[in-house]
Amino acid sequence: SQVQILSSRRMRLRLSQMPYRLVGAARSLRAHRDGIRTIGSFEELDPILDQAAELFQRSNQEALALLSTIRLASPSDLPDDPHGGEYRERQLQLYRDVSGLDSYEATTAEVSELTSDAPPRSLYPYATGNPHEIGEHLVAAGVALQLVGGGPGTRVVEYGPGWGVLTVQMALAGYEVTAVDLNPWMLDVIQRQAARSDVQVATAQADMVSFTPESPADVAVFYESFHHCFDFPRLLDHLRDTVLGPDGRIVLIGEPISHQDVPWGLRLDGLSLWSVRREGWMELGFATSFFTDLVERHGWKAEFRPHDGQRASAWVLERA
Repeated sequence: SQVQILSSRRMRLRLSQMPYRLVGAARSLRAHRDGIRTIGSFEELDPILDQAAELFQRSNQEALALLSTIRLASPSDLPDDPHGGEYRERQLQLYRDVSGLDSYEATTAEVSELTSDAPPRSLYPYATGNPHEIGEHLVAAGVALQLVGGGPGTRVVEYGPGWGVLTVQMALAGYEVTAVDLNPWMLDVIQRQAARSDVQVATAQADMVSFTPESPADVAVFYESFHHCFDFPRLLDHLRDTVLGPDGRIVLIGEPISHQDVPWGLRLDGLSLWSVRREGWMELGFATSFFTDLVERHGWKAEFRPHDGQRASAWVLERA
């Protein structure tokens, strides 16, 4: 009967969640062992974020070290189907709870006013003054260049390009680069960085799921930015149907796709909590098994390219 079919389907969904619950239990034990404290309330969290704000004024490393010692527990009442609307709404509610905002609007939450004429040394990662952190970013940019491949004239769309560290390197390599970002100040920064390096970079102020290039691109690049898009299923379809040509590929660098205690959702480590609660950003994470299932559902096949450290690890998506 239909009732029996629905009951069987719910049972399969519950069983499919078991690995994530086991991962969550293991992660809680590991966090306790590593001295990571699970915060139980926002009243407990906010003073720690205040302390981190003070530390950021003098030392990026000290602030990050503090934030690395805390986390919020993952919700235990998530709906069974991670591809369903109820699950998505539960994650939106979690975002609203953590951020303190009534809703998530990328056009406001992901945009902040910046000083566009800042010299390169004042920009991230150089502003950290930490050679290790700067080196990690440059290594990741190098891996991205290798994975984009092709040669001069390759058409690349970079989403969420940040300060343009990778953007300018791709332009110097001879690629035809379009940087897509909601933040007009960030795009102005990138244009200034490109001018200093005597290269051309096209920019487009748009969200990820609405930008359409004048002609299909060869490669779409996300460097630590895909996880800011809440409407990621629609983005995968848009890239497949509108942005990329028949042989187009997607390169994802440094994305939080790993062992998770939920299929996907708001990341609740200290740095992510800072970003969501203080900046209003969307900070998602994806379990590897969910991600590979997701891209297959949307007409892609995924290949993982591991690298020492998550920042330079990559996923390459090609049409299935």
